[in-house]
Amino acid sequence: MLNELIIHNLAVVERAEVSFASGFNVLSGETGAGKSIIVDALGLLLGQRSRGDLIRSGQERAGVEAAFNVSARDQVQRWLEENDLANPEDGGVLLVKRILSRQGRNKVYINGSMASLTQLQELMQPLLTIYGQHEQQQLQRVENHLRLLDAFGAYAEPLAEYRSCFRAWQQVQRHLERLRAESAERRDRLDLLVFQSRELREAELIEGEYAQLEQERLRLQHGERLSSVTRKGYDTLYASKGAMCEQLGTLKGELEDLLEVDPRLQPAFEGVSDAMYTLEDAAHQLRAHADGLVFDPERQQEVEQRLSQLQGLQRKYAAELEHAGARLTQARGDAAQELQEALHRELEGLAMPRARFEVRFSPRTQPGVDGVEEAEFFFSANPGQELRPLAATASGGELSRVMLALRKAAPASDSLGTVIFDEVDAGIGGEAATAVGQRLQDVAQRSQVLCVTHLPQVAAFATTQFRIEKVVEQDQTSTRVLHLDTEPRVQELARMLGGAYSGEQSVEHARALLQHSLRGNR
Repeated sequence: MLNELIIHNLAVVERAEVSFASGFNVLSGETGAGKSIIVDALGLLLGQRSRGDLIRSGQERAGVEAAFNVSARDQVQRWLEENDLANPEDGGVLLVKRILSRQGRNKVYINGSMASLTQLQELMQPLLTIYGQHEQQQLQRVENHLRLLDAFGAYAEPLAEYRSCFRAWQQVQRHLERLRAESAERRDRLDLLVFQSRELREAELIEGEYAQLEQERLRLQHGERLSSVTRKGYDTLYASKGAMCEQLGTLKGELEDLLEVDPRLQPAFEGVSDAMYTLEDAAHQLRAHADGLVFDPERQQEVEQRLSQLQGLQRKYAAELEHAGARLTQARGDAAQELQEALHRELEGLAMPRARFEVRFSPRTQPGVDGVEEAEFFFSANPGQELRPLAATASGGELSRVMLALRKAAPASDSLGTVIFDEVDAGIGGEAATAVGQRLQDVAQRSQVLCVTHLPQVAAFATTQFRIEKVVEQDQTSTRVLHLDTEPRVQELARMLGGAYSGEQSVEHARALLQHSLRGNR
């Protein structure tokens, strides 16, 4: 619940402090007095985008502070602890603050500690929401529609059964995919080794062949020189004229240079090529490795048995998931029909007698944790208009009234602490305005309600009323917020009654209207 709101230097508000009560709070005032600034301030606390024109003229900074009672909000307390923003001495009170600067250096504080705008948005989501034309609204997020329907239907048992089956199916699915990936990787590795082994066998390697080929290549490379030298040697020894002994020393040196070129010129050839031994060793290692991995029929059988087992589990849980999903789908269909009928009744009492509301389902491509279908609300405000997606069709006032009707029809649809209705009474009056006030009063039995209104029939149902008024002092315009006791409240209601009554008659009518509404509050 929102306890306190402090605004300083925001638009025309120099400083305003408001202490809200539980139940139904109304904000009223003349057009242009600054009622929207209260909504803007609360929007800033929700983490909405700031604007430079929100800062009061002549000032460099503006700020909004609020205190919330979160003593019964375990979810909020856990979030604060997880984000190191809890204050063990807070007594169940949450303090949030947002500072705006013309230089753009905006700051957020949670329980006195600096925080990010994202953290502020996460924290405030279950605490505060605004239903109005220019605000982010819950109904404009299609992903919320299924949750709202589930809360209305109250079919917790089939939903829990489905989610249990989904988790079991998902676990088997993950395990099966992991085993399939491991099996595929093993098959790829085996295929590579088999290929390498076959490639080596088909090459028909001969021991020592590589060294022999190397020597042959060397002889071919030096064939011309070998031929020249050997022929010269032959001529020198047997065919040429002259003293052979005189030429022997020279020939010996030249032949000696060629011993490494042609081993046949040397009686004994020492050693073999190290490169051949290296290649042969590598080939033997590959062959041994392949022989050790390729043939393992027992392991292959184990893998096949495990795959068969998991596939059986997958089929089993998929069948159970399908059954649970069908049961949940049926329950949702029944709830959707009931919700449509309830919304039609509520909207008729909110000056929308020809409005139509429908829940439409679409199947998911894959089962999800929330079921096998998605839901979206469709809406038409006027006869002759086809139903269109609610999030894109309804105006701000229409959307606020749909949400009010939904909260009245489905009180457990959410657990928000504070709900702000802006423009919920747009375009209505008379009995419809009274119906809006009564419904807001009903909603306020479960959540704190803040409502900006210009209708006395709505304001009269509030447990607490504030008047927003604009004052001019020393050529400076400012807005202030006044808490209205009984008699000032009668005067404000009389002002709101306006042209229909005048003078003492409007005051008496306002007094009677307030007494009648307060009896309803009791």
